Amino acid sequence: MKKLADINEGNILYRILLIGNAEGDSSKAKLYIFAVGNLTFYPDKLYKRGTKVITYNGERRIPQSKSKDLLMSFLAYRQAVQTDSIDALLVDNKGNIREGTRSNFFAIKGEEIIVPPPGLVLEGITKKIICDVVNNNFRIQEENIPFRDIHQYEEFFISSTSINVMPIKQINDIVFNSSFEKTHLIQGLYKKFYDEEILKK
Repeated sequence: MKKLADINEGNILYRILLIGNAEGDSSKAKLYIFAVGNLTFYPDKLYKRGTKVITYNGERRIPQSKSKDLLMSFLAYRQAVQTDSIDALLVDNKGNIREGTRSNFFAIKGEEIIVPPPGLVLEGITKKIICDVVNNNFRIQEENIPFRDIHQYEEFFISSTSINVMPIKQINDIVFNSSFEKTHLIQGLYKKFYDEEILKK
């Protein structure tokens, strides 16, 4: 088995797994770090024109924890791939869109960016950065996003470490006629932060 030091530097995704002791002794927890593949880069046109996603009825059992319980997410993502979609949006039993299988979901209405309530989704680091860098341009509103009310919003986008900020052009068979002006502004703010705070290091 290769050690981290033996793997060439580059755009590689790593998974960090901490497994606790059955008796509750945290000093005996085991830490594993392993490479899971190369980082995927998406065509520029998806960031300009928007991408397609689908919905999938389901919700993760412990939303705030990144666990190895991935069966539901795997089934949802497989269905997304089969329909030529970037990701599947998980819709809970009340009909609210929560998150993607590997991304956070955002809706835009006026000067507000709407995100699902905390505690119901995994709070990704990219999502946290976005919420910080848009403070001078948008208000962050934490509330449910019902799928039945999808036409009440102006724009949608998803985010993750590998996706960054990607506008959504289509959900299932619903196509949105948008120029993504506000999402493109958010892309610029995120890129500015990344260039100044991450790449400079």
